[in-house]
Amino acid sequence: MTAPFAIKRIEAMRPSVQKIVDELIDDLLAGPNPADLVEAFALPVPSLVICELLGVPYHRQHDRPGHSHPAGAS
Repeated sequence: MTAPFAIKRIEAMRPSVQKIVDELIDDLLAGPNPADLVEAFALPVPSLVICELLGVPYHRQHDRPGHSHPAGAS
């Protein structure tokens, strides 16, 4: 297994991932009711975690050349 996915590395990311999840849940609870769980939680979690893993600020992920938008996004 490669270094970025070593058990110790993943375990070290636990607090960051927990913070991401906690913030999204807080936003979901504070937002409109009913909420779109996929849009508000399921879609951003993997992107945010991958950005954290790569050290890329999430707000800049769309700056990458060739970045594709999720299906249905305009």
